Amino acid sequence: DMRNDQRSARVVRSIIDLGHHLDVAVVAEGVEDAETLQILRALGCDRAQGYHIGHAEPAADVVDRLRATA
Repeated sequence: DMRNDQRSARVVRSIIDLGHHLDVAVVAEGVEDAETLQILRALGCDRAQGYHIGHAEPAADVVDRLRATA
């Protein structure tokens, strides 16, 4: 819980920094609330996924939605 544990936040920051030093985009998984997403953004995380952003759904539904907006 990096929101309440500084050691955890330091580990997350280190992982993000390592990814950037290796020239790769960093994706956080399992983001479940706005506060965590805000912290990840502040730490420089490139992308995120999780229930806060969108719930899992069948691939066919995603394809249909994308086709409808194209």
